[in-house]
Amino acid sequence: MKNYKFLVPVLLIAMFFGSIYMLFDLKTSEQRKYDQALATARDYREQDILVDAEDYYMQAYNQKPSIDLAVEIGDFYWASEQIRDASDWGETITRTYPEEPKGYEFLMGIYDQKNDYSACFALAETFTKRELSSPVIDEIIGRIEYTFFFNTEYHGAGIFSGGLSPVQQEGY
Repeated sequence: MKNYKFLVPVLLIAMFFGSIYMLFDLKTSEQRKYDQALATARDYREQDILVDAEDYYMQAYNQKPSIDLAVEIGDFYWASEQIRDASDWGETITRTYPEEPKGYEFLMGIYDQKNDYSACFALAETFTKRELSSPVIDEIIGRIEYTFFFNTEYHGAGIFSGGLSPVQQEGY
């Protein structure tokens, strides 16, 4: 009986330290898998093996989602000329991380390069409503603010004065 009284606390202590070791080992194993998936994705990206790069990027993102990795995936789509995927991914970033300016900056950059100015203004309005600020977005909006025209509605738009501009529509 005396052996059991001594053995139980020793086993409890051993189990406690064993569980700490297993938890630490599990965390380092997950980190290694994440690091390996991300390194493999970047390697495939450099080699222009796009399908495999995308798979490994998604593995890494599913293991450890972050705004920085999401933007890197978006840059991957854009650099590999998957324009539609880049736009869709940018919209996913802004829905997933609505309070992070990086996602809006990424999506605004895509819209700007596609000359989709109406989407730029719509995104800037959403960005402003969320009370966020970004010098990148301010620069893009400042640059395109007075160069955007509704080409399908008006022709011959003149210089703005007092918030108004003369325009021509259907010959009038």
